[in-house]
Amino acid sequence: MGYESRVYIVKKSNSSDFAQEIAKFNCCKMQEGWTDLFDKQFNGELYADDGNTLIKKDRYGKELKYTDFPTIIAWLEKEVEKDDYRRLKPLLSLLKGFDLSQWTDGEMQIVHYGY
Repeated sequence: MGYESRVYIVKKSNSSDFAQEIAKFNCCKMQEGWTDLFDKQFNGELYADDGNTLIKKDRYGKELKYTDFPTIIAWLEKEVEKDDYRRLKPLLSLLKGFDLSQWTDGEMQIVHYGY
């Protein structure tokens, strides 16, 4: 198990750096290899719950990184078969519930945040 993780599901605007938070999910401590899935530098503007604080680094001082839906869904599908960690299935269900064809006015991204 690694350090505590949260994922932000965001829609990054085509016309600006703004990343609209669609959902967030507290994963707590995830399996080894989880953070390696997030391999792209996040260059969007993501704001904390107060709506004013720009998040550039996580609580461990690491730059934010993101990945796409297929990468995380494939990893979660394999993990739920071998691990009964109670947060895996709800996260997988959440991600599978998105119809990405309805979100064409920006790029959907899954951003990792360590806390």
